[in-house]
Amino acid sequence: MEVISLFTEFVKRPGLDKLGRPIRLRINYFEITDFPFNNVYHYEIMSDVTMPEDNTNNVDRRPPRIFKIRIKKVAEIHMEEINMFLDRRGLMTSNVLTGIMALNVLIHHMPSMMLKRRGEYFVLIRQFNTDSEKVLNKRTIEELRDISERDRLKIENFLKNLKFYATHDENALNRRFRISKVTNTSDSNTTTFDDNGNQTDVASYFQRKYNMQLQHPFLPCIVIREETYLPLEGQLFMRKLNERHGKYDCQPSQSRANKINQGIGILNYQQDEYMQQFDFRVSNEMAITQARILPAPNYSIILLLEIVQEMQVWLKAGNDAKAQPQLILCILPNTGVSLYDAEIKRVGDTVTGVVTLCIQSRNMFAIKKQYWVNVYLKINAKLGGMNSFINPSQLLFVSESPTIILGASVIHPVPGDTSRPSIAAVAASIDAMASRYVASIRVQQEVISHLADMTK
Repeated sequence: MEVISLFTEFVKRPGLDKLGRPIRLRINYFEITDFPFNNVYHYEIMSDVTMPEDNTNNVDRRPPRIFKIRIKKVAEIHMEEINMFLDRRGLMTSNVLTGIMALNVLIHHMPSMMLKRRGEYFVLIRQFNTDSEKVLNKRTIEELRDISERDRLKIENFLKNLKFYATHDENALNRRFRISKVTNTSDSNTTTFDDNGNQTDVASYFQRKYNMQLQHPFLPCIVIREETYLPLEGQLFMRKLNERHGKYDCQPSQSRANKINQGIGILNYQQDEYMQQFDFRVSNEMAITQARILPAPNYSIILLLEIVQEMQVWLKAGNDAKAQPQLILCILPNTGVSLYDAEIKRVGDTVTGVVTLCIQSRNMFAIKKQYWVNVYLKINAKLGGMNSFINPSQLLFVSESPTIILGASVIHPVPGDTSRPSIAAVAASIDAMASRYVASIRVQQEVISHLADMTK
């Protein structure tokens, strides 16, 4: 039995479960109610045929034939050993790791037959990316109907030579394709050949062959080789999400819980015949755990009286000084973040050298206390104030001697984006409370290669 040396002794938190008020919470975990005890056997299946991967032009197009396969027993997985590990009565061994992999295969098997799998999660329908403004200056799917030849060439130049995996055919999951061009006709008008040699359109072929109903058959197709077409829709979107996608993620906890329960219902583990044969069952109820609500932190309140008169005095003093302002307040026209990123921050940070603060016009007259509290906190921080700090007695290694706390990170462009570089950033504390920071950024490679220069 091989023992895996992956254990790390972490320093235990002092005073655990002492502060705050205890509470019971539902979490995004589902308990395994029945665990298999019978051993699982791992077999290797070998075939006498090797399919090409990268060189897709040499794919065999002959009719299906009979292949010879060999089944070889590789290992016997002892589930009792996994049970002991989960009960903290055993060690992490190679058999435990193999058993966990086998259980993952078991859990994913039935959903993979009904749903599309993306990594470790499943999706029902992945619509065509509607945020195509960057390439075509269009915002909706309907605007892509009957696109001009000029727009088609823009799409083709953007996608040409892009490598991808096709997920509609289980027999080609591990094959890699390359986009050669984009058709000048739609799915419903682009023809190909089915298994019997009859001409048919792409939309009808996918409906009959793979039981996939295309949602937007008027879109063009991508071509991977002569007379081999694939629809554009159903592709995973890997670029930066906009503010509309972010708003969808800001939902109340009850709405999130309902979505999670809806998802576990779609997976339908209770009716999974494969899991039942292994005596493996998962609860439909979210797991409940113990948590604690920590007490509110100490804070100070500044009460401003006669605010109108004071503002008049401040404005007059600012005008009399005839000096450069310390902060510019910008009211945005509720049209997204393009103006914020492209102009305001660029001019403020690189041209005028004046700190800027942006708020959207729809929030100017909204009576939302928490919103304006956040605005005031930002103003205070931008003008050099401190909104919060940790008690010096809890940061002895900082308060006892002059200390600088550094934080570094590298941000990479999304996959497929060749127009943007990697950006490295380093932030450093500049006060004894470690509450104020300055930052430095560089355009460079994956590793931070100019750290010494950035910290000067």
